[in-house]
Amino acid sequence: MVNTNSTETAAPAPPSIRLFGMEPIRATLEYVGMRRMPRHHLPRGDGHPIVVFPGLASDGRTMAVLREFLKELGYTVYDWGRGFNRGPKGDVATWLRELAEDIHQMVAAHKDEGVTLLGWSLGGIYAREVAKHLRTDLSANVRQVITIAAPFAGGPDQVRVGLLWRLVNGRPLPRDEKLQRQLSTAPAVPSTSIYSRTDGVVAWQACIQPGEDHQVEHVEVQASHCGMCWNPEVLHIIADRLQRRPMQALKRLCRKPKGDTQMNIAKKHLITAALLGGTLAAGTAALAQQQFVPALQRSGSVEYISGGIGIDESTAMKAISPSWPLTLEFAVNTQPRADYASNVAVTIRDARHAAVLQTTAQGPLLLVKLPPGQYSVDAEFAGRTITQNITVAQGKAAHQSFIWPAG
Repeated sequence: MVNTNSTETAAPAPPSIRLFGMEPIRATLEYVGMRRMPRHHLPRGDGHPIVVFPGLASDGRTMAVLREFLKELGYTVYDWGRGFNRGPKGDVATWLRELAEDIHQMVAAHKDEGVTLLGWSLGGIYAREVAKHLRTDLSANVRQVITIAAPFAGGPDQVRVGLLWRLVNGRPLPRDEKLQRQLSTAPAVPSTSIYSRTDGVVAWQACIQPGEDHQVEHVEVQASHCGMCWNPEVLHIIADRLQRRPMQALKRLCRKPKGDTQMNIAKKHLITAALLGGTLAAGTAALAQQQFVPALQRSGSVEYISGGIGIDESTAMKAISPSWPLTLEFAVNTQPRADYASNVAVTIRDARHAAVLQTTAQGPLLLVKLPPGQYSVDAEFAGRTITQNITVAQGKAAHQSFIWPAG
């Protein structure tokens, strides 16, 4: 790991074709490394809120591993709340301001704790801009910003997947030098930019803050672009930065990277620079997690998956849950946090009170494929039954939690 500060360099070339082509296999190997990573020594969190922003052409499923990791450390974690990331719509400045307002409402209950904004690639751009709006327009408490492979100082010439924007949006890449200058300006909060010289999608120099700004820290890792969100070295860095108190973060000063010259590439629209290869990452995540999804089961015409014990199985099931009409989650309300419940007897009845599924959940999660309609669910655990009514709507994923009192 190399700790760096701002630098000066000429406009870089995009990553090599060789690095780009190796992204899927490298990201898969990084996922395997994350599974084997010991975690007992990692600093525990203080529970403050973290908002996680996905990259272009990705969504919460791609970031599920990172969110679960942060929750495991003890933080309160929020997805950015806008689903699949296609990039800003309409006027970019207005879109970013509205995003900041949404995030402000999302974390309003934590105003005294302060929020950390964490984004991967294009999501890192969002995190920086949201931080600016939260502090300047909404007087909100932002602890810090952490970006992962976010090319906030680059343009379309510094990435390898320029076609992705057109595929996702159906139009060519916009260019706006004024907006680029705005986006390449650092937020007035402690910030960490994690980058890799072996990134196969984004030129690493595009992740370096132009000029001198001692609130921006640059940390180099050995990682692929698509696997950086679950790279063990990256996770260690994130855990370390998150546990620092705000005043500690303000005091971070770092060295310049050796052999670099002034970076002056604030010429092109930064949003287009964040052509992240999100499609590659989403596919890699699905490939790596698929082996941990429990076997599909069937009762009559109803398909379901039961399990969720352990971080790997839980993460894999939560990653695919948005594609299932109904997710049931079972827990016991112990202190200081709820414990998952398993061996829960579940009966699902339709609007005519006919049982459509009777099973025993083998873990805290039960994914069920049901047609749209009204259902009642009886869940029995340790001799106590909870009954809840649930609506399954066309094209939407329903989620219902069943929580039993302790004792």
